[in-house]
Amino acid sequence: MKPTDSHDREPMSAERLAEIRTQYATETSTDAAVIIELLNEIDQLDDLLGDSEDEVERLQRLLSPSAVSGSVSRTLSGKWRARWREADGTQRSRTFGRRRDAEYWLKDAQARQRQAGGAE
Repeated sequence: MKPTDSHDREPMSAERLAEIRTQYATETSTDAAVIIELLNEIDQLDDLLGDSEDEVERLQRLLSPSAVSGSVSRTLSGKWRARWREADGTQRSRTFGRRRDAEYWLKDAQARQRQAGGAE
């Protein structure tokens, strides 16, 4: 049997890992104990990695220009201007009759920018 490179394999699903755990849970052999111990370590690593991925995503949102760059202000004519910066640093604006509309539009534009990976 030819060994496979770990990069060529698909990751095991949580369901498959649960099946393996159930299969070896009732066995008393040393091999079964080692397999259960490895499964427990996989669970711990998965929890740690899951938390770190959430933290990375949170930091990316905080540091992305679309998440921190934008404002709504009143113009001399009494209208409301929403301003924001594109990911490339270009400043954009749009004017509205009501402040609520400007704020809503700015939040929506920032969300679209985040979904598009910084490009609107």
